[in-house]
Amino acid sequence: MGRLAKYNLPYECILSEFKWMNSTTAIPQLPNSKEQLWKLLSRNDLNYVRHYYCVRCSSPLGSNEKATKNDSELHKKLKRSKTTDYKKCTSETCRGLDSKVSYFIQLKLYPQLHQLLSIPNISKSILYRHTRRKINENALEDIYDGCEYQKLCSSGEFLSNPNNMSFTLNTDGCSVSNSSKASAWPVYLEINELPPHARKRHMLLAGIYCDFDKPVMNNFLVKCMSELNDLYRKGIQWLKSDGTKVESKFVLLMCSVDSIARPPILRMTQFNGDFGCTYCYSRGSTSDNNQLVRYYPASEQIRLRTDKELRLGMLKAFKDNKKVNGVKECMHSVYLGVVRQHILLLLDLVDSKFFNHINGRTAAIKPPTRISRLPRPIGEIKNFKASEFRNWLLYYFLVCFDGLLESKYMKHFALLSQAIYYLNQASITLEELHNAEILLDQYVEQFEELFGIENMTFNVHLLKHLPQTIRNWGPMWAHNAFTFESWNHRIMECIISPKDRVLQVVNRFCIMKFICNMSHEDSVSFDTKLYLNSLFPSFHFDDNDRSFIAKGNSTDSVHSCIPPQYSTANCTSYDDARINNIHYRRIDKNPDTQFCNSYVYCKNVRFGCIEDIIELEKDGERINGLIVRKLKVKKNVLNTTYINFVESTSELIFVPSNEVVAPCIVIREIDDCKYIVKLPNTWESD
Repeated sequence: MGRLAKYNLPYECILSEFKWMNSTTAIPQLPNSKEQLWKLLSRNDLNYVRHYYCVRCSSPLGSNEKATKNDSELHKKLKRSKTTDYKKCTSETCRGLDSKVSYFIQLKLYPQLHQLLSIPNISKSILYRHTRRKINENALEDIYDGCEYQKLCSSGEFLSNPNNMSFTLNTDGCSVSNSSKASAWPVYLEINELPPHARKRHMLLAGIYCDFDKPVMNNFLVKCMSELNDLYRKGIQWLKSDGTKVESKFVLLMCSVDSIARPPILRMTQFNGDFGCTYCYSRGSTSDNNQLVRYYPASEQIRLRTDKELRLGMLKAFKDNKKVNGVKECMHSVYLGVVRQHILLLLDLVDSKFFNHINGRTAAIKPPTRISRLPRPIGEIKNFKASEFRNWLLYYFLVCFDGLLESKYMKHFALLSQAIYYLNQASITLEELHNAEILLDQYVEQFEELFGIENMTFNVHLLKHLPQTIRNWGPMWAHNAFTFESWNHRIMECIISPKDRVLQVVNRFCIMKFICNMSHEDSVSFDTKLYLNSLFPSFHFDDNDRSFIAKGNSTDSVHSCIPPQYSTANCTSYDDARINNIHYRRIDKNPDTQFCNSYVYCKNVRFGCIEDIIELEKDGERINGLIVRKLKVKKNVLNTTYINFVESTSELIFVPSNEVVAPCIVIREIDDCKYIVKLPNTWESD
């Protein structure tokens, strides 16, 4: 089943293997047909609903759960034939005209939640917000530290009940294939109370729409909202691992979407229209040369929208049937928006003869495997993904363009780099948040001075609202769209035929969830879990509380730098290890590849190069950690506090694994010195 999901094998392929396996056993136990396979996966018609609509006018035409009154006959035909070929729409808009009928699928949340909450020890994971160990009690380290989440945790409020949970919703259009103009719109729900690595794995799919036109959000999302309202009012009953029966209710906390999806969801004006900002009343302006792009002057005074004003505006717009004042997500607005725009503007200032020089610098970079994409040549920038623009902003640009751009442009870019690094950290102090706000204000103001009013786009304007988003909901990594985008990529690979695309996604999603949930069962062998982990590394199937997992052949090892309180009698050395699910490797065992996991940031030592990975004894207990060669910080460089210029020393230090903070990336080497950056957090991945 794992191979079926990983390689998108045809069902007939895996069923033929099951039939062969059944023939070799006395008591056949594997499914022989699709029907038996669906039953095994708990995938049945009761767990999802088809909602039919007219392709021409988007009018809803009922569902296979309950038809609208005027369309009962059409519904019966559709349900009986399971086809979308009927040509008559009975709505007033196109009655009598030829019109194709299509459908989207709503996946019910109750069965998905029951399946998730039946996982052994999931109740411990749900208590993560209460049991996590903070780096700094006063810092923003997750969504729970945001002021809006804190309000809901106040005495008597919804999340003051430790059994209640919250969702983050996402939906976005994604291309189903390179040869098709159709787009798919999945609706995801992420449970915020799970640990960060588990949020990604235990994603819920609430619906899937696929067509050549965008969905009408009032028709598409209202089906999901109805079930979410039930989960808020009635909740769900389930059993904890100790047999205790509890009731959990759910609240939709926020909607993490890009600037394209946000306006139709909120029923507000798009960003290039009057009052298109959902955060404030900035109207913006257009030029005579380009009426499609709206500009936001840096000097414009901002008046923020309030909840009361927004609700009154909605009521007035509904009553008068007119717009009223036009009534953030960082992956799109910052990385694909501002960073992309800024780098393209700067490339126009660099002589193309220097591109080979820039590419030579980037080609020498060996990032840790936590950054899965290697830096591509700068000439391919128009094809960069959001994670690549993030990497260029935080790591590559300032070092690779050093000496090739005027100082004023480098200093200006550094303002954004430093601010976003602050806001994307694992722990953000209030001082750092304040500094980031100042840096972003300076960046926006200087952007207009350097590039003109014609480049003051909506994404640049949104930077002014970013600090408040962090104040409300915690660090950028806790609510950006990278997790949802990775799921988009995963389920789009499920579509192998233009016929019944939404059903293909639903079926393959059920298979992936089955594999993920079964991997927690005690009946599944450890070797099988390891194999599944090799197929789906991002799933991290091993949920045991093991912060250190050594790998490679063990050998006896003795180091003079080991403190005397540790016994070196049984000191064992390893090639590599996973510490808190992050891969680290000895520098002498690092293969000659394009990645390097041998540089690390530690609590007291700061920067170091891993010389050995060892396990030894202290007071009868096994202790593990790293032997690192200390890298001495000579200075902070390129107008930042996080890009460090370091030199290698002869000092070797033992670092216990609980003092290992994060991997580092070496961007450039000059003799024995290096430009090095600590990854701002270990939760975010490409």
